[in-house]
Amino acid sequence: MVRPAREDDLARLADIEVAAGRAFADIGMTAIAEDAPFTVDELRTYQRDGRAWVAGDPPYAYLIADWVDGDLHIEQVSVHPDRAGQGIGRRLIEHVAAWAGTPVTLTTFADERMSSAGAVGLSRWSGYPYPRLGGQRDRWGGVRCLASRA
Repeated sequence: MVRPAREDDLARLADIEVAAGRAFADIGMTAIAEDAPFTVDELRTYQRDGRAWVAGDPPYAYLIADWVDGDLHIEQVSVHPDRAGQGIGRRLIEHVAAWAGTPVTLTTFADERMSSAGAVGLSRWSGYPYPRLGGQRDRWGGVRCLASRA
């Protein structure tokens, strides 16, 4: 079940992000694993602006987004590792893409080996497989790409 985030969800979202980030340490990407999660105050801004969604009650996954150049850009999507590999991140992205009614972008890793199976699957679903990605690289070596074909 995907729903808008509530005020009482916010503290749990940071815990989800930290837990999800631990997987990056397992593959040698400690800088990402150690990156601080969004604060409750930062998450509250997204929640109050209607740009935060969760899966579950209580949440076990979340997505926050920003409007960038008229399109909705996914700022963060995290799924607790206990629920990983079940398509929850994809469902959050699909829900938000339908809600936005405009192309939805995200930044992901340019190298499949450094990304989650869900991100690789999303890339293939969107019609933009990793070998053909182009765009602006971020500080982690990611590439901003189209996540939906709205």
